[in-house]
Amino acid sequence: MDFVHDILMDGRRIRMLTVVDDHSRESLVIEVDTSLSGRRVSHILYVLRRAGNLPQVMGCDSGTEYTSRAMLKLSQAHAVRLHFITPGS
Repeated sequence: MDFVHDILMDGRRIRMLTVVDDHSRESLVIEVDTSLSGRRVSHILYVLRRAGNLPQVMGCDSGTEYTSRAMLKLSQAHAVRLHFITPGS
């Protein structure tokens, strides 16, 4: 799970949340918007859960979206372990 950033021709910045299954290399989600909060990320993961695609362990960096209360609540409620990966390691 990670974010990708880009800039549109009119100068607006966009963010893309990408969730990829490391085993199958399947892209589970690509969510694009100008802002993606921790609450929004956890909602997207709830949608994945309803579809039966929420993994037991999710790798991510320690950005504010992943360390939010909404993500803590999601991980506790659905026994998902958040594995925080240090950038560059």
